[in-house]
Amino acid sequence: MQKEELIQLHTLMVQLKTYFEKTCGDNDGKSFKEYEELNVTPCHIYKSKREHTLAVFTLGKEIADLLSQKGYPGFDKLSARLEQIGKQISQEKVRSEFFHHYVPIFSILVKSADPPYFYKSVPLIELYGFFVGNPDLEFNFYSSICPQIRQQFF
Repeated sequence: MQKEELIQLHTLMVQLKTYFEKTCGDNDGKSFKEYEELNVTPCHIYKSKREHTLAVFTLGKEIADLLSQKGYPGFDKLSARLEQIGKQISQEKVRSEFFHHYVPIFSILVKSADPPYFYKSVPLIELYGFFVGNPDLEFNFYSSICPQIRQQFF
């Protein structure tokens, strides 16, 4: 995800926060204390991508906490998972760990080589293994398919 897209997601999450504060109440200002302590808002475009990512996960966790307190089932598990991911981001886990655990959910469409042409969704992690195993194709993987991923995670 690009930084601009992350900031847009952050903006949407802040709008959800405002909505839930109005409809559910904000527990005397305690509901979003962790998020506010981060001091990162969507307007802070100069902040790093990691800071915005942490803010999004923290805000999601606190929204899930608020909804679970209001009796909506299932949000307590979501809150716990978002908290776990937020801790990983704040502790800056090894980037390759992030790549191998979270990137399989990201896929690209690959066109078949022979007619009839069809498209198949292939997880990037599978493509990574295929291209790295073949030295002739390795350069193409790094230079054309995912230079942003390589730059971000390696």
